[in-house]
Amino acid sequence: MICGRTKIPILFLALLGYSSMATAASLTSDEREYFERYIRPVLIQNCYTCHGEDPNSIKGGFNLTHRDGIQKGNNLIPGAPEQSRIVQALHYDNPDLQMPPSGRLPDTIIQQIEHWISMGAPDPRDEPFTPGDVTQEDLWAETLEQRKSWWSFQPIHARTLPEPSSPWSDNPVDAFIKQALDEAEIAPSPLAEPHTILRRLSYILTGL
Repeated sequence: MICGRTKIPILFLALLGYSSMATAASLTSDEREYFERYIRPVLIQNCYTCHGEDPNSIKGGFNLTHRDGIQKGNNLIPGAPEQSRIVQALHYDNPDLQMPPSGRLPDTIIQQIEHWISMGAPDPRDEPFTPGDVTQEDLWAETLEQRKSWWSFQPIHARTLPEPSSPWSDNPVDAFIKQALDEAEIAPSPLAEPHTILRRLSYILTGL
């Protein structure tokens, strides 16, 4: 029984340390893509100035430009965002530990960083940042290429209106909505009562 209890924490620590020992070559394509899309841009835009852009002036000795630096001490514990100091700093819960100092990041970005740490903090950065590695122009060019795939940037082309399975609405947009509902085997909500429509309209007109 004693042996069983001692093996569990050892195995747990080994699993936590796996990501910190992993090299860039060991990452999966999904892990690399998540880091490049959601994590690296945030670090470059908000953290590198104080924590790594100038190797001779790194605040607190906390270098965020490479894997070993960001996982130093308990700053980032792979698999445990709630125990990582970087997450505590992002939430601004402690007035003495707030990052970045320019202002709290949006909740969406904080959640993406927490999810990344929960994944094991996969990080392809084997070596510290050196001036000229990645510039803001490079970052924007990469971001722009990603955004070109957004639906809102796709060329407009004519679409054939689908035939709804039953009369529902004369609005062309509703025809596509009804088609998607039919494919998902979901029935549309019933028509609202007049007093419900008036209440909704009053909310819109009064700004509620």
